[in-house]
Amino acid sequence: MKKRFVVMIFLISALFALTTVARTEASGNTLTITSEAIDDELRPGEETTVLLTLANLTTVDITDVEVRVSAGSHLTVSDTLIDVGDIKSGYSRQVSFNVTASLSAPATTSYLTVKTTYYSPSKHEEITNIVITITTAPMLQIENVDFTQVENEEPGSVGPGDTVRLEFDLVNNGDGSAKDVRISLDQSDLYVALGSSENFVKEIKPGDSVNLSFTLTIDPSASAGTHQIPLSLTYLDETGNENSVTKYIGMTISGKYNFILTVYSQDISFPGEESTVTVKFVNAGNQRAQFLTVYVSPTDALSEVFPQTVYIGSLNSDDYDTQKFNFRASNVPPGEYPLTLELHYEDIYGDNYVEQHQVYIKISPAPGLLERILSSSYFTGGIVLIILVGLYLSFRRSKNKK
Repeated sequence: MKKRFVVMIFLISALFALTTVARTEASGNTLTITSEAIDDELRPGEETTVLLTLANLTTVDITDVEVRVSAGSHLTVSDTLIDVGDIKSGYSRQVSFNVTASLSAPATTSYLTVKTTYYSPSKHEEITNIVITITTAPMLQIENVDFTQVENEEPGSVGPGDTVRLEFDLVNNGDGSAKDVRISLDQSDLYVALGSSENFVKEIKPGDSVNLSFTLTIDPSASAGTHQIPLSLTYLDETGNENSVTKYIGMTISGKYNFILTVYSQDISFPGEESTVTVKFVNAGNQRAQFLTVYVSPTDALSEVFPQTVYIGSLNSDDYDTQKFNFRASNVPPGEYPLTLELHYEDIYGDNYVEQHQVYIKISPAPGLLERILSSSYFTGGIVLIILVGLYLSFRRSKNKK
């Protein structure tokens, strides 16, 4: 009886040992599974690829490997079922699938659940969780910039010394809200801000915009050209992180033209006779004129004007040019008669300008016969000849006396 009891204990112990070995062998015949997302952070609408490596490091072949993928909230996957097949001992297989964050996804953490089933030789099931972080961020842009003259409430060009209202839209083109937005106008030697130089907006949601404005007085000595107005933006994103960025608004300052035309010199002009006049062109503005061309039109009083077209070219601020014109005075009473000159030119931005100016030509009374003789070149020549003859005779007399 005692002997039978000992044998029974031995058989039970042997069976337990075999069961333990079988379980150990079963648990050792498993796949080694590793996963990697090329981008583990996605913006709404973005896509990434997940790589899944299945390595058979056991001494037995693994068969009927099947991968099922399920997506968490705000995620979609390209493949939900992947049939891998068999993996021999010492070999590995790699499979991939794409995952996309939805366009309306908020900032959150989501998961992919990968369930791998296979036989080695018994059925096994492995669960792998892959973390995908969805991030959102605001993208603030300045659009619809406009400058309005405060004096007359009309939009237009900005000039030195002007007071203008700068208006623009601050648009959130991102996929996250911007909160506690502070817009600061940086000070500059170019302008002075009237009133507040800062605006505050509680929140700008994706796709929304706010209209903002500042009032500026431009420095009277500001040079013509395009200048940059810096705006500092500070805001919180949806994660509470503070962000700072500087945006620039282009402002074109147009110079002001002030052409002054005067008679620089003029020959004495008589009715019915030809004469000349020299006109002085002064650019008293604060901007260079380019391609300056002058067109002169004859009048009833001043005919046969030549040249009728003169090209001056560039005329800088505080500079001048002179041009000579020939003309014939008509038989008109003495007095001053206007000569019309039309100026065509461009500014440095390619805008065209046309101006008309007048200078006044003095027509003197027609001289009498005696005046004509006295003023003629023949009369002058005769006087000179008489003087020379007198000197010659005087020289001969003094020589004869000796």
